[in-house]
Amino acid sequence: MKKGIITIVVLLCTSTLVFADYNGSVNTNQSELIFSQKDEYDFITFEKNYFTEEVGSPQLPVKILEYVIPIDMNVKDIIINSCEQVQIDGTYFVYPAQPPHLTDGSEPPPFVEQNIEIYGSSTPYPDKLVEVISDRFTRSYHIVTLRFYPIEYIPAQQKINLYTSIDFTIEYESNPGPIQLPLRQNLRRQKLAEGFIKSSVENPDDFESVTGGAQEIIPERTEMEART
Repeated sequence: MKKGIITIVVLLCTSTLVFADYNGSVNTNQSELIFSQKDEYDFITFEKNYFTEEVGSPQLPVKILEYVIPIDMNVKDIIINSCEQVQIDGTYFVYPAQPPHLTDGSEPPPFVEQNIEIYGSSTPYPDKLVEVISDRFTRSYHIVTLRFYPIEYIPAQQKINLYTSIDFTIEYESNPGPIQLPLRQNLRRQKLAEGFIKSSVENPDDFESVTGGAQEIIPERTEMEART
């Protein structure tokens, strides 16, 4: 493996923007990449250890990010508006993803060799930039979790491309179903829920506009009121 890194802008992706309710950007700096070697393979990670999981295919680091969205909307699509890409200098034989290994002291599963069809291909892997992996309600707020793929591997050439920026839009559509919210909640619990959501999503500034939480907030009783 050669660890030298040279930035060369080689790509600008564009698409026609359709109506959507949230525009965001995921930026990845080359300094975030951590290179190491494992046996004969090159191992690439980010600080947070999330990876592609297709066993036998190149194991590449990914970013998993959460967004709070309007409670009365569904995600219709994720639109890539533009992206910028650089190529990492050197050649890399990327470690193949392995089956999950339980941390209960049991023996790890047998090593799975690389998928020859993928490792011999000139098609970029994973050949996508983003996907929805979870769409749920948490503490009465609508949270969508996206997996971003800022690292792209060209197996036949053993080259790595890095998407330094991915500008995207979450396109909404109306949710026709009933929306179930708690009827009542005291102020303290509501504030705890708000703090939890704001600390876990990438768009806390949108929090006030997306609605959520209980239908009625009950003020906290003072100590004097509790005695009467």
